[in-house]
Amino acid sequence: PRACYMCGKEENSDLDHRLGVKFCPLTQEFIARGVIKYNLIGHLVHIDGSDLPRFPRLGTGGIAALLRDEEERKAKRGERLMGLAGVLGNMCLTRVV
Repeated sequence: PRACYMCGKEENSDLDHRLGVKFCPLTQEFIARGVIKYNLIGHLVHIDGSDLPRFPRLGTGGIAALLRDEEERKAKRGERLMGLAGVLGNMCLTRVV
């Protein structure tokens, strides 16, 4: 069966929009949130211009699931870095005082 690469929904099953990444509501959502964009030649890419991940096999949630996983990993990494910055900041303050 044919499926939308972004959301992974299948034609004649659960697809609720016209087939194609550019018609997927999740594509518009990720663009609005600044996660992905169209490059100069009209291809969807990460906001930094790097390629999007390839479409995983059917039943996995499409590229959107991979983008959400990337966002979660970045958020966790950011939390760890903020925690480390707080610890280092506290160490600096205690040494100055």
